[in-house]
Amino acid sequence: MRLSSTLAHTEVCQEKEKDNNNNNTVLPSMLWCKASFESHFPCDACKLFPLQRDLFAFIDAMSVSSQKDDWLPFSIEFPSEATVSELLSCHGRKSHLVAAKKEQAGTGVTKRAVRKHFSLLYGEDVLSQQSRMFLAATREGVLQVLNTVEAGQLHLYEVIRAHTPCHLYFDVERETDYNLTRTVCDVDSDVLKDEDFFTFETGCHSGVERVSITLDDYAVHMLPQVVRVPSSLCPVNCSVRAENSDTKRLLLRELDIFLAEASSLYATETPLSVESVLVLKSVSASGSSKKFSQHYVIKFKDHVFQSNQDAGVFTRHFVAFLEERSTTDALLHSALFFHDAIKCVPARDGLQIPLVTKKCVIDLAVYSRNRMMRCVGSCKLGKDSVLELDSFVKRGVLQPDLPLSSLFMEALICSGCHGKATIHPTASADDQAPLPPLRPGSAPRGVHGATDLSVLATGGGRDPSAELQIEKSFAIICGKKCKLQNPRSSSERFVLYEVEGTRYCQNVMREHKSNRVYIVVDLVSKAWYQKCFDPDCAHFRSTLTPLSNI
Repeated sequence: MRLSSTLAHTEVCQEKEKDNNNNNTVLPSMLWCKASFESHFPCDACKLFPLQRDLFAFIDAMSVSSQKDDWLPFSIEFPSEATVSELLSCHGRKSHLVAAKKEQAGTGVTKRAVRKHFSLLYGEDVLSQQSRMFLAATREGVLQVLNTVEAGQLHLYEVIRAHTPCHLYFDVERETDYNLTRTVCDVDSDVLKDEDFFTFETGCHSGVERVSITLDDYAVHMLPQVVRVPSSLCPVNCSVRAENSDTKRLLLRELDIFLAEASSLYATETPLSVESVLVLKSVSASGSSKKFSQHYVIKFKDHVFQSNQDAGVFTRHFVAFLEERSTTDALLHSALFFHDAIKCVPARDGLQIPLVTKKCVIDLAVYSRNRMMRCVGSCKLGKDSVLELDSFVKRGVLQPDLPLSSLFMEALICSGCHGKATIHPTASADDQAPLPPLRPGSAPRGVHGATDLSVLATGGGRDPSAELQIEKSFAIICGKKCKLQNPRSSSERFVLYEVEGTRYCQNVMREHKSNRVYIVVDLVSKAWYQKCFDPDCAHFRSTLTPLSNI
């Protein structure tokens, strides 16, 4: 056993025994670091690696040798051994001061030598200071960890490997609405009154100009100049406020509606049916955190996604669906969206009108390659909010409280996927393969020949009515005339158009200085959306707009 782990365990136990005698328990019975973890858990059930590739190589090798998927991939964080030692040292100094006061008071308590810093006594190495490690564990091994390490010290994450089947999952979080306004008292007015105003930045010929305006003037003079407020934005004076109490109910209700109404956006041999919904909530031990955070693990009957990338495509469709519905449903807006930073959009007469971003509580960034998702019963390193059970519904029945070991296995995103049919969500052209900028007369990689939307749609002669419909719709959005040029097909399903006459991007709500935008038409969904070649907008896709002419 390493000296550091022995010291951490022995001294803390001594301190705990002493503090118990004084009715002042400060530290847990074990402070966990990498060394104490390795010495406590057997390597035939739990094995740590400094690199993710070493973790994957070990699991793959064990899978080949045993013909079973007995080992699961996790990530785990530890405080460094120096941090643990410093915590013990601080605790020792505190105990020393208490003992000194009692000795001065005649209690006869013997002084204890203050423990020196770990690095001075034993030295440090790179691995002793590395906080994140990768853990390969059997089911029995990870459950032993779960039952041994207290929640406040357990920082465990499931690793969702690329190209590994998984269930649908959502990371739902919200802190607070973005508040632009301030209330001021107009003392120069004949009538003393309070007014709400806000300040925003807008571009002008001389650079960036800061403008302050009252909400009343904004509603009367500025907002009417906006031709169309996109579904991803709200007026600054939007009266809807974020409310967390109904988020779970409305999110699951809307998912049911989406599965019924948007079946064309995913391909399955049989309709999708939800078998179970597990909702976890982040609970702060101190009550200091104001962040609203939930994790959803949704399992379909006999169906899983081929990878978390496919789950991400499905979720993006779902968020776009929610975005559109929230424009006419204030309850949905309040429960599933919140206001974020301000954006200025072009309006009539060259004006820049401020609007606020309307962001969905579902985080779309958690579907990346080899993603790590926090496990139930864990908290983040340096935080005290632990992921706990909120509710578990299986086959329509609310389940009673589960033992932690059963709950842990139910909450794993990649567990229990073997032998199930895969869901194939309708991928957009950009989900299939990134395309280089389109140039007149040149076909980008992955694009086969030049074609026309109406030819693909009808198989007949050229009928530009669908193209005209897109041009008119996009002209309303960007506030100027535009034209679709050089249609190309990236597959039998998608047609890509260059846009001439504007570089307006719905992500930044203005024209890019140099990068162009393009339109993607989905012939199966009979809808179109805008994409952009700007690197900052690489993952942006505007809301699907239906087409009536194909």
